[in-house]
Amino acid sequence: MDKEEYLQTYKDCLRDAESSALSSAVITRSAPYSAQLSAQVSPCAWLDVSAPFQITVTMADGGKQIVQDRSLHFSQASVADIARLLDQVVVTECRLGFCHRPAFSPAQFLTNREGLCEKCYIVRLGIV
Repeated sequence: MDKEEYLQTYKDCLRDAESSALSSAVITRSAPYSAQLSAQVSPCAWLDVSAPFQITVTMADGGKQIVQDRSLHFSQASVADIARLLDQVVVTECRLGFCHRPAFSPAQFLTNREGLCEKCYIVRLGIV
């Protein structure tokens, strides 16, 4: 595939995704420790038809988690699949004893946050 064909395919995927309710759907829910989660289809799931179905889960206090269903592709997925994958996300309390903010569970998905909430992780990095 040359550059022009690739660009045309990319534009076609964008156009198709914009017209799809699935690509713009956002599911939200409350989670333990007063966390508010929202999920939507990751762009890679609808830009690359061979990619597994994937959502990006965002926590209102900061932080993101990717959840995949490798047996499903965008063309076969529905809004119910976003909700199903969102329901798999486990929220725990930040592992630092003095912090009581929500964090994504490190036991569930590989992450470099190691059970820290986003704020504690950023402070630990020395960015703030």
